[in-house]
Amino acid sequence: AWFNADVFPGTSQDPRLISKASGVAANDHVFMLSTIKFGAEVRLRGRVRVGGTTTTLIANSGALSTAVWQHAALTYDGATMRLYLDGVEVGSKALSGAVDVDPTMSVSVGSQPAGAGPRYFDGWIDDVRILQEALSASEVADLIDPAPTIQSLSPADDATGVAIDAALVATFSENVQAGTGNIRVKLTSDDTVIATISVTDGAQVTVA
Repeated sequence: AWFNADVFPGTSQDPRLISKASGVAANDHVFMLSTIKFGAEVRLRGRVRVGGTTTTLIANSGALSTAVWQHAALTYDGATMRLYLDGVEVGSKALSGAVDVDPTMSVSVGSQPAGAGPRYFDGWIDDVRILQEALSASEVADLIDPAPTIQSLSPADDATGVAIDAALVATFSENVQAGTGNIRVKLTSDDTVIATISVTDGAQVTVA
């Protein structure tokens, strides 16, 4: 989730970014991502409940700021909990087993679920995602700085009457540089590859 805090309210400065819980005690949480006062700083905190016991992880680095957009992520792959701030791992803890399932318990963004004790976040929260599988470190980093995407193609999709020697022009969402790999041209009818062109083939590929 992206967040931009005006302040971190409360004595413990522990507003929730997202929480699936029945109360504010640690073991009342199935999962949770929040902030927490840690000495003179405010850091990220995550909770995951496995086998009826909730494990808490507080970031060992990464002081949070107000009035700035930051990205927070909590992952659990069945072996390790990890916290990320702006795509950088700031804490981890060993844990094993499947996350507890409780369909009767609600999930809330920006506080606790109704009746579970308010822990309101003061600011903005955006692009909250709950995924069934843990993201890798590189996948978390991609949430911060996603790969460029193709904005338009010429000739366009489903174009007709295209000359056999027509150039294919792809316009990306940002400036790109040729690295390594191939461009594959496929038939839409059966996904058959009819041409493979190396991105380093200067005779056929131009990056401008």
